[in-house]
Amino acid sequence: MNAIEVKDLNVWYGKFQALNEINFYVPKGLIAGLIGPNGAGKTTLIKSIVGILPYEGEIEVIEGDNIGYLAEDEGYYGYLTGYEYLRYFSDLYGFDRDKIYELLKLVGLDGKENVLISKYSKGMKRRLGIARTLLSHSSVIILDEPLSGLDPNIKSELRKIILEISKERTFLISSHQLRDIEEICDWIIMINEGKLLGFGKPEDLLEEVKPVREIIIQVKDVDESVVEELKRIEGVKNAILRGNIITIEYGGDDDSEIFKYLLSKGLKFNLKSDTLESIYREVYR
Repeated sequence: MNAIEVKDLNVWYGKFQALNEINFYVPKGLIAGLIGPNGAGKTTLIKSIVGILPYEGEIEVIEGDNIGYLAEDEGYYGYLTGYEYLRYFSDLYGFDRDKIYELLKLVGLDGKENVLISKYSKGMKRRLGIARTLLSHSSVIILDEPLSGLDPNIKSELRKIILEISKERTFLISSHQLRDIEEICDWIIMINEGKLLGFGKPEDLLEEVKPVREIIIQVKDVDESVVEELKRIEGVKNAILRGNIITIEYGGDDDSEIFKYLLSKGLKFNLKSDTLESIYREVYR
């Protein structure tokens, strides 16, 4: 079963077409990453799904229109405390007030519930915003650039929170920073200039785009002649020696010749895993 289905989606701003024939789906229960550079159309797509923007085409969300949504530029009432803010929305959504403290603990704001939001850091406000999305009883949560502008430690903590609350829910998370979300996403939607470039499991997209992989070789007492020989192997786009590390950029289908050569020289090596970053480099270059 799919949690989100988008069919033949088109969005216009006057005469400018912001989204052009977008078609994709997100299976229920997955964390989906919506990726693309700034200006790709990510926020326009999200606003279409949550019903903020008019559009042409079809959008279906499991369990109707009840979506938990956190905008990138979410506004907060600074004169309220964290608890008062969630109490306001709990009454609006019909959420049990008794569970607010449980929700605050879930997002790491227990002990901060009586602090004015105006005193919250940016990371604390994002936590509060995520807590607010959970008040809607929705099984679909959409977060627009939730990790943007945060320091690495806060990003790591928020990723853990998202993983924890993703049980029995479907998430759609947008980001232009691949490293922010690749650790937690098991479904990817790629867009650029208002057009869909691909969607699916990361490993399937890797097969589809055949990205350049990095093969990292740890060596000892190696000279440039080894690097030059590596460059001659079919599929090797480049090889660079830095200290005792050779980095090979490989874009072919069969890398066995590289390994045969390395073994013949008695070199120790390890192969880095393909990541969303390698997909990103290939698709958006």
